[in-house]
Amino acid sequence: ALYQIGEIYIGQTDYAKGLNYTQESLKIMGEIDERKGTADCLEDMGNYAEYKDKNLQKALEYYQKGLKLSEQINYKKRTAYLLGNIARIYSKLNNFIEALNYNYKSLKIKEEIGDKKGVGYSLHKIGQVYLKQGEIKSAFEYGQKSMILAKELGYPESIKRSAELLNLIFKKQGDYKNASEMYELYITMRDSVNNIALQKATLQKQLQFEYDQKILYDKVEQEKIDAINKEQKKKQKIITWSILAVLILVALLAGFIFKSLRQSNKQKKIIEEKQKDILDSIRYAKRIQTSLLPTDKYIDKILSRHPTIKKDKSTGA
Repeated sequence: ALYQIGEIYIGQTDYAKGLNYTQESLKIMGEIDERKGTADCLEDMGNYAEYKDKNLQKALEYYQKGLKLSEQINYKKRTAYLLGNIARIYSKLNNFIEALNYNYKSLKIKEEIGDKKGVGYSLHKIGQVYLKQGEIKSAFEYGQKSMILAKELGYPESIKRSAELLNLIFKKQGDYKNASEMYELYITMRDSVNNIALQKATLQKQLQFEYDQKILYDKVEQEKIDAINKEQKKKQKIITWSILAVLILVALLAGFIFKSLRQSNKQKKIIEEKQKDILDSIRYAKRIQTSLLPTDKYIDKILSRHPTIKKDKSTGA
């Protein structure tokens, strides 16, 4: 949409607005690697440099850059028109050999793709170059061809251009009758074109209004989306902080439990160590006691040496 709006403005010679839309479109085309669209925008940038800035060299650079890209992707229609634009620049620079060379290349491609309107434009431009060179016969030949095709297609702008060219040719030939007829035809077509231009201007305003409305709508929708996103981020932030707080509490509780268990285990270990010490002391005392008392075997041995000493069976003594 940006490219089409830019083309309309350029077509209405409002080059400043046309350039803004074209530059924005060119930026987007570059970001999405849309090479056909890029070639289209480069042609419009060349148009701006040529007609608004009157910078023919800058215009030629844009056209050549667009031509190279168009040829790489086999974009024949844009290639044909860029060839024609380059021919026009060379014609303005009075380099008629290059002008004819590029015009013939452009004409050939337009004939191949069946672009009759484009063919008529190239025929007219070739006639113009021959007229500038003073080759009236060749100029008349191509002027006539362009007029025949223009009338066949019924395009007022094409008929106007051809009539203007033939008017100049007839004047050069001294044929003022036909020159006058071509001038009258030129005036008629010019008025018709002006009416069409008025319609285009109306269309331009309509497109501009629709575009502005779309921008406004997009802005409102974006503000709604931003508000929703902001609210969601706010909720998410609350949830995140809540989860973090819970995790901190859980961590503190786990630390407290771990510390309590650790303290309990420590106390248990101390008690167990104390119990072990007491038991070890008891066992040690028992061993000492046992080692100090005479054994039964030793007592029997002593009694056997003193037969007068007998045990009291009733008492066990």
